[in-house]
Amino acid sequence: MWRDRELAIVNADGTDLRFVDDGASDPYFFGAAWSPHGGRIAYRRPLSTTTSGSARPDGTNRQRLTRGKRSEEIGPIHWSRDGQTILYTHIVERGD
Repeated sequence: MWRDRELAIVNADGTDLRFVDDGASDPYFFGAAWSPHGGRIAYRRPLSTTTSGSARPDGTNRQRLTRGKRSEEIGPIHWSRDGQTILYTHIVERGD
């Protein structure tokens, strides 16, 4: 997550900053995770309701994975070793 909590990737030397999804948000910085082989990133993306999604590192081929409530926090996210399934926790504030 970068500056305004937009999802971005950058080379290890700090060059070539690329945004994956400027709609991603994660105030606690644990709602994003690389797939085991580096081909996808799963992350939290709030819209009218909270959702989680995944995308390729260049931001293409975005897919919505879940739909939740606005007050829901997602993370941490864990990929299975084969990259076929995702395990995540979520917390919903009381009253929702």
